[in-house]
Amino acid sequence: MPRERDEQLLQRLASTSAAVFWRRLSPAERDARGLALERMLRDGLAAAPTRTAKALWFSTIVDVARTSET
Repeated sequence: MPRERDEQLLQRLASTSAAVFWRRLSPAERDARGLALERMLRDGLAAAPTRTAKALWFSTIVDVARTSET
């Protein structure tokens, strides 16, 4: 996702990622993968070139955040 520049496609990827995170992963899998996902989302937020992209990344962080680091 961080390399994607098309905001519509990024929106779709973000939405699908958050849904998969909560609906398809077990609690143990969320624990194992959550920190890496949150880091990737924070990196995407930092690199986002537009306000709308930043809002998208931030919204996705809010949707999946589980750690105190985030």
